[in-house]
Amino acid sequence: METEDAFDNDDIEILEGDITRFMVDGIISIEFSERIQTLAAKSLDQTIVVKLLGHRIGYETLRNKMYELWKPEQPFKLMDIENDYFMVTFHSHLDFLHVLTDDPWLVFGHYRAMDN
Repeated sequence: METEDAFDNDDIEILEGDITRFMVDGIISIEFSERIQTLAAKSLDQTIVVKLLGHRIGYETLRNKMYELWKPEQPFKLMDIENDYFMVTFHSHLDFLHVLTDDPWLVFGHYRAMDN
């Protein structure tokens, strides 16, 4: 099994004009170009947020259980985003669809809540 580090996305290249910084009433404001907004949205198009209802679980335990249950064809990224929520980003669209439609909804006997 490969780890999620095996497919780190390429860094987004920031071009001149992609970020505009200015002050509004003494507060710094930042605007991103349409190109950057599109790239950011695309980077999340195969991402889900997962939370186990009624159960706290550690990162490594959850990651190992997900690999065991989902049996993905390609590695995925798992990120702890606090308050027992995790963000899962799939490299494979087929793995993403499998998890959304076919996989078990119970992990360690607790229902899994998911949003994408």
